[in-house]
Amino acid sequence: MLPPSAAVEWRTQFVAYSLAMISIRSQMSPERSPRTLRTQCRTPGTTDGEPATSITHSLMAHPDSPSVTNLEPRFIAGFQDVKGSPTMGLDRKMTFEGATGVPAENLLYLRVADDLRRQIIDGELVAGSRLPSRAQLAEQFHVSENVVRRAIDVLMAEGLIETRTGARPTVRQRPQLRRLTRSWYREQREGSPFRADIQAQGHEADWTCESKTTTAPPTIAERLRIAADAPVMRTDYVFTSDGEPVMMSTSYEPLELTRGTPVMLPERGPYAGRGVRDRMSAIGQRIVTATEVVTARPVTQNESAAMNVSAGTIVMVIQRTYWTDERPVETANIVVPADRYELLYVIPVEGD
Repeated sequence: MLPPSAAVEWRTQFVAYSLAMISIRSQMSPERSPRTLRTQCRTPGTTDGEPATSITHSLMAHPDSPSVTNLEPRFIAGFQDVKGSPTMGLDRKMTFEGATGVPAENLLYLRVADDLRRQIIDGELVAGSRLPSRAQLAEQFHVSENVVRRAIDVLMAEGLIETRTGARPTVRQRPQLRRLTRSWYREQREGSPFRADIQAQGHEADWTCESKTTTAPPTIAERLRIAADAPVMRTDYVFTSDGEPVMMSTSYEPLELTRGTPVMLPERGPYAGRGVRDRMSAIGQRIVTATEVVTARPVTQNESAAMNVSAGTIVMVIQRTYWTDERPVETANIVVPADRYELLYVIPVEGD
């Protein structure tokens, strides 16, 4: 048990603590997505071996409330400014955290980055314009300059801004958004579907490639319905529009189908530069279906260098597989920067 004097002191301290919490709670909206303000008060224990007593208090706060922007500093100030209450022996631990227990500064820099990103996307910050200084942004968002620096690093990694030594960050010119059509009609045409798409938009299309024989990785073997480590022809492409790299693709074809045929090397021989449909038709494989699975992820280092995009850029990955009536005959991973292309899917609807 706590001695009477210590118990009175603890009760007094907790009353002061509770009043501070009530004051902060009154400034917060209970609506929208919450964040948690968690505080812990602990007595240091007693001389007779009584264990320390602790009380943990949590409250939920509206993340867009003005008080939340500076929640941790305001709470500390509010608690320490309570006058007339004993504070000796009181251990205070105060953090502003989300559901995963992320420290306040981590949440704040992401929030600053979100707001600046929105301004760039909405056109409030136009290409070529300079961001305010770190000091100005820190004052605007009621955060430290270190929080602003981390937010700027995020935007730079996403390719939204660029920085130069001694100058304020500048909003980058956004690439022209182009359309990549995905439809069965598109696959029925002769020649390269990519070239047809790009030329239809008034640009010149080309690509570089490198083919080599290898064994199928497990995921590719599953998509091609072949044994793991079965031999395949792998071809790596970098596609360009007006000389600038715009997308990449890695295709795999089972050598049990193409070995010794004129289409074994996709970009050599009489069918070089033709689409998969035309090439496979030449060896008696009639493609009837194409399936695609679309996912998204950050760009890899190799992809970033090959397509000249910033680290952290989000890319769409199209896992495309061509089928005959009996089996899959080709599969590819097509990597498309999300800020350069939009995907258009044309799906025919049959009538009665």
